[in-house]
Amino acid sequence: MSKAAPPKGMQTIQRQGEFRQTLNDSASRPSRRVGIVEDNVALLDLYKTILKTCGHDVVFIAQSGEELVRAGRDGRLSDVEVLITDNRMARMSGLEAARIVTRHYPNIQIIIASAEDQDLEKVAHDSGFLFLRKPFSVLKLVDSVSG
Repeated sequence: MSKAAPPKGMQTIQRQGEFRQTLNDSASRPSRRVGIVEDNVALLDLYKTILKTCGHDVVFIAQSGEELVRAGRDGRLSDVEVLITDNRMARMSGLEAARIVTRHYPNIQIIIASAEDQDLEKVAHDSGFLFLRKPFSVLKLVDSVSG
């Protein structure tokens, strides 16, 4: 019997076998209130599951940059400590949305997750944001969020 292929985008997180070790290591890390912006529903659910399992509280979820900006304007990001966002999304990039949001919420730690080239990584860092290059490991995700 052949295995079914994983849902599109699931290859973004590598070596899922390290998840057990990450869980053990996360017990000593502080819990963070996390927001996730990802247009790929399978990845959004995966990030949410990983972060919740590692003790973080996922307090905000969006599927577009526009949705993130609206939430910021509506005051719905006041509980978010760390925001992980995909960059390449329809109409508004995660980087663009994060720049708008941080004008009103300068204390939110922003993590841009993307498979794009090193120019984006430099731009993200120049904006004061962390950068996670896809594909990344469970450990890198949890370490980035844990600070």
